[in-house]
Amino acid sequence: AEILSIRPHPEADKLRLATITLDGKEKSEVVCGAPNIQEGMRVPYAPIGTSFPNGLTLEPKKIRGVISNGMLCSQQELGIGDDASGIWALNKDAELGLSLSEYLKIEADAVFEIDNKSITHRPDLWSHIGIARELGAILKKPLNRKFDENWEKSVLKNIPNGKSPIEIDVDLDSSCVGYFGISVDGVSVMPSPAWMQARLKSAGLRPINNIVDIGNYVMLETGGPLHMFDREKIAGNKVLVKKITKDTSLKLLDESTAQLLKGDTVVADKDKPLVVGGIIGGEESGVSDATTKVFIEAASWNSGKIRKLSDRLAVRTDSSQRFEKGIHIVEQRKTILRALELLLEICPDAKVVGSFDYAGQDLSEQKQPLIETSVGKVSSLLGIDLKVDTIVEILNSLDFQLNANGEYLSVKVPFYRAIRGFVEEADIVEEVGRIVGYDQIEPKAPLMAVEPVSFTKEKKVEREVRDFLVLQGRSLEVLTYPLTGENTLKKYSWSNLNENLKIKNPVSKDRDRMRPSLTPHLLEAAELNSKTYDGFRIFEYGKVYLKENEIKEPFHLGVLFYSLEKNQYLEVANLLEKLFSTLGYPISFSKNSKKTTADSNIISANWIGTHPSEYQELSARGKTLGAICSVHPLLLKNLRVKGFVTLAELNLNPIIETGLQDKVKYQPPAKHPVSIFDCSVVAKQEDQASELI
Repeated sequence: AEILSIRPHPEADKLRLATITLDGKEKSEVVCGAPNIQEGMRVPYAPIGTSFPNGLTLEPKKIRGVISNGMLCSQQELGIGDDASGIWALNKDAELGLSLSEYLKIEADAVFEIDNKSITHRPDLWSHIGIARELGAILKKPLNRKFDENWEKSVLKNIPNGKSPIEIDVDLDSSCVGYFGISVDGVSVMPSPAWMQARLKSAGLRPINNIVDIGNYVMLETGGPLHMFDREKIAGNKVLVKKITKDTSLKLLDESTAQLLKGDTVVADKDKPLVVGGIIGGEESGVSDATTKVFIEAASWNSGKIRKLSDRLAVRTDSSQRFEKGIHIVEQRKTILRALELLLEICPDAKVVGSFDYAGQDLSEQKQPLIETSVGKVSSLLGIDLKVDTIVEILNSLDFQLNANGEYLSVKVPFYRAIRGFVEEADIVEEVGRIVGYDQIEPKAPLMAVEPVSFTKEKKVEREVRDFLVLQGRSLEVLTYPLTGENTLKKYSWSNLNENLKIKNPVSKDRDRMRPSLTPHLLEAAELNSKTYDGFRIFEYGKVYLKENEIKEPFHLGVLFYSLEKNQYLEVANLLEKLFSTLGYPISFSKNSKKTTADSNIISANWIGTHPSEYQELSARGKTLGAICSVHPLLLKNLRVKGFVTLAELNLNPIIETGLQDKVKYQPPAKHPVSIFDCSVVAKQEDQASELI
């Protein structure tokens, strides 16, 4: 509205009556107490029925006897700014009757309720451009890609050739990846334009002044934080991005003090730190009302280092939260050029001095990742049949560059996504799936061939042996250490000390070599458990380790029965006979006359622990597998074990190599009938039944 005339209020000295018009024809009278209204002034006008953010709705009302037909508004009353000192003076050329939202170029806000499964870890979605890109892809709407190469060229035209007044030096050992800088003179610090203030407030930020607001606005728009320096406060006209060499303190823009440690990265001049790199500016770096020269910074920082430093300082800012998620240095070029564009627009007298400078990692080495995939792979992983056109359309809408060859796709990842490990084919599939919608995936059972797992020969024998001894032998399996020690082997008078298989860096002397046999550790278990139990049956299935010409790791079976009251030698023998019959390898028992068996790592007839009258070797198909014996009473006495111990150890490798035999075989009836007769034999007392048979 335009104020046509002003006259005093007849009943109040501090109030005045303003006659206004919205079209130059119809007039209304409004009661106003603001001291700054003038004739010809164009102001925001709220007619009867207007509702305000504080809940007030205007109604026709007498104010000290005069009806006010509406209200002239300040920025604060409109919820646009903090200025409540007077009525908001609009531009003199503001169109009469135009709605304030149109004047401010603010369209009605659309509020999107987003189920946050991506935003937290996606830095590109911490910007309006990123959200717009995502919504455009989902809703299949074209995105206004304003910041393209033509736009960049138009902004760069404002940057002259020549030496910049500020020199930039970046220590690549610091947390800084790259650093852009532009110097601008002739700026004026003032309130931001109303449209910018309105947008910042709608995003939850408080407008401060045009310089600070431009930085915040660009951060919300592009997702890239930046910093505005008062250039005259930069000592030595040089910006140094470096690690500090000693502990120091820095007073920050929020008036707190950061205690920095040696090795922390700062942006400094020749005298002092100015900014905690990527997190927050120092008090002396910021602009003031007197600032006329600024230096614009847009940088990229190591995300992990930013997060750690931010946590240690207990300072979390809009900048640090974005940098700790990762912002590519190439994207920051767009950020600083957008800030320059707005600064030149809002401050018409401002001009760039010197060149557009950069320091840090070589930009020419920044390449977009190239990922190869196919329509079939994408469809297979998602469980949806997709056409190549659909995939291309989705990825193009997200600014991925594609080269399609039939159903094969070469995909270039845009820089805004070329961070935090976006390098795999599955990442491309995820992008497509997110836009298609995971709710579109129909749950299905896996359509894959299910085949039973075939066990190895070793595993088949192991399962058969373990099941038999537990279920039919009523035995408990024990698992002893594969490592043993010299003292343990000597304690049980075991001859093979396995000196060839000693550990170079043993945990202890008791575990300094590989075990040559299961017997010593089974006896150790018997010695321990006999103190508690009157009887038990244990077994172990595992490897032993030997080295002669070469290292061997045969699978052995050790069986030990203990009873306080009776000898169980025959029970062990019968159990082993049944076991090997089950395996398809009938065994035979034979006496050994004090000779070493073919395999020196099983129980020998001349072992001191062998009972002379209760020892037999076990053979199958002409191969000696092991031996069974009662443990000699003298050894048991030395071990302080009362009762009877029967022990057997067998090498199962011959059976494993051949494989298990069928348990049932067809045998035709005998041609000659069986005749049964009794036979009595006179034998010596020391003869064994197996020899007579």
